[in-house]
Amino acid sequence: MAPTEQTFSTFSPEQAAAYAKTRGSGYSPVLYQAILDYHAEHPRDVLLDVGSGPGTVVKDQVVFKVSAAEQCADAFSTCQGEVDVITVAMAAHWFDMPALYKAAAKLLRPGGTLAIWTCSSMFVHPSVPDHEKIQDILSDLEDGMLAPHVEEGNTISRNAYRDLKLPWDDVTSRGLFGEGSFKRVDWDLHGIPSAPKGGDGTLGPILQGRETTISEMEQTLSSASVVIRRRGANPDQALTDEDVVTVTARKLLWLLECRRDPAWGTARLFFS
Repeated sequence: MAPTEQTFSTFSPEQAAAYAKTRGSGYSPVLYQAILDYHAEHPRDVLLDVGSGPGTVVKDQVVFKVSAAEQCADAFSTCQGEVDVITVAMAAHWFDMPALYKAAAKLLRPGGTLAIWTCSSMFVHPSVPDHEKIQDILSDLEDGMLAPHVEEGNTISRNAYRDLKLPWDDVTSRGLFGEGSFKRVDWDLHGIPSAPKGGDGTLGPILQGRETTISEMEQTLSSASVVIRRRGANPDQALTDEDVVTVTARKLLWLLECRRDPAWGTARLFFS
């Protein structure tokens, strides 16, 4: 049975606005270029983004419709057989994948591309001072305090989609996509940069990395479904000094103060 998403689907308008504000402005150009390179020999006229959320993948939306992902072929019935690329960003772990594959197969033209990606966990770039101590604090949040509120979809995403059902894994979607055309690309697994080292031996950048303040990190974490569920299960602690995000931020701030390095006010955090 596919994971069922019951957190984001019940958002209030205020929660949705906060979520959109903290989810960044898009993904790395390296990711987009990898999709275009894979699709290089085919037309680039029509793209459909499924599970758009706050709309961080597609900037110029000409047509927008609300539909279950598995029913996107019906929602865009006039485009069946005409879509060149379908993208699914950080959402497939909540979908009924065999049903999505069937819908995508109806929409894509021959040679069309279905591109699916996710970000797994939060890691600190190894170049950051005390990165191991910072990582321990973040891992304690994810592996400890939030563990009771993790759902199957969260686990599928955190495992970098290694457990995501592929078309040939289910009898109802087998044969819709050629297994020989399947390509998996990993970047920065386990927090280790995939980019080549610099000439001086320094580690390269990471794909989805960005510098962030502790306050910004708190806002981003607060939009995570597992944090929202944790707060819902512990309303007496939510948004207080005992809130898991507040506790984590306090540990990080304490570490920074112990270092007595006022120039270091950001952490290079990324999801890989």
